[in-house]
Amino acid sequence: MADRKCGIEVYPVRTFEFQQKIEAICKDRKDSWAADVFAKLEYAQDLPAADAIYHQKCSVNFRTGKNIPIGTPDQKRKKQGTPDHTEANTAFLRTMDYFQENEEDQLTVKYLVHQMTQFCGDLAYTTVHMKSKIKTHFGDEAFITDVCGKPNVVTLRKTASALLQEFHQSKKTCDPETEKKRYYQNSSKTH
Repeated sequence: MADRKCGIEVYPVRTFEFQQKIEAICKDRKDSWAADVFAKLEYAQDLPAADAIYHQKCSVNFRTGKNIPIGTPDQKRKKQGTPDHTEANTAFLRTMDYFQENEEDQLTVKYLVHQMTQFCGDLAYTTVHMKSKIKTHFGDEAFITDVCGKPNVVTLRKTASALLQEFHQSKKTCDPETEKKRYYQNSSKTH
């Protein structure tokens, strides 16, 4: 049953198969509309559970490789100057790749915002939004905590686990006198 708003047919997404078909089309289209749709799919992850809806006209055009229909709410909104978030999403993903390559450097959320700014300028996320996006992107695999006075250090579970194992192993191999010397050497250094 269609819900008519401003003469546009709107339908609920009822199956996960529909979502999978749209994801496959996104990968085939490789245009800005597909990137925008894919970003929304990545955010929602389960369209039927999220009570997602779609415009019939948009669905047909999207699946057949045509452009966004003129007069649809998305088309009007873009004409009014709403920024295209595809570039920001791409910059975020590049920033997450950078983070994973340099995670051992104990990068902060603030530094990752700075890095994203290098990729997309003013479209970069705020610190609060970046923190939220990191949690969404990595889920339970990411920890954001204070380390040695540095706020919001981002660490992945696998890295934290490796560091704890390494620390535990170093404790087993050191005798108490060596450990004391190491402690006093490290505490006397100023950072």
